[in-house]
Amino acid sequence: MTREIASGKVVQSAFGAWDWRLSLASIDKNGPFSALPGVSRTSVLVDGALDLISGSLTLMWDVPGTSHRYDGETPFEACLRSPSARFFNVMVRKGQADSDLNVYHDDAFLAPVNGGTRCLLVLTGRFRVRLPSSTIVLEAEEGLLWPHATAVLHVALDTPDGCLVDVSLRPSTQTPT
Repeated sequence: MTREIASGKVVQSAFGAWDWRLSLASIDKNGPFSALPGVSRTSVLVDGALDLISGSLTLMWDVPGTSHRYDGETPFEACLRSPSARFFNVMVRKGQADSDLNVYHDDAFLAPVNGGTRCLLVLTGRFRVRLPSSTIVLEAEEGLLWPHATAVLHVALDTPDGCLVDVSLRPSTQTPT
């Protein structure tokens, strides 16, 4: 089961309803993994353990915060190594949007996303996020979506352990294929 968190367009195009999409997916059985032609995907493990297998390629997720970037058209089989697994997914249409994803387990300064959108999602723990005019606290499974993220952010871990995902979304520098 997949739940959309947010989606958006970075350019006006005829390529569908979104150029980027963020979602949370729960996987509770082995089997074919959904293919999305024309989409570049990055998946971050929220909890559980899972492998995606396609021929000789195996992507393994076994620790929360583990991430892999892969082509959406690759025909993967999902093989659970725990009763279930959950992913935070970042999907961008090739040639329309680009993304960068970083995972933090400690304090960090995050550079501006010029011309784009920033998404923060706390997987575990609690983080303080210093915005230009205020500070907010994000608990596990809470996040922030910030269009036109033009300021440096400071994120500070507020618990002994934690994991924060930082996603930058912006117009693509590649030509659509």
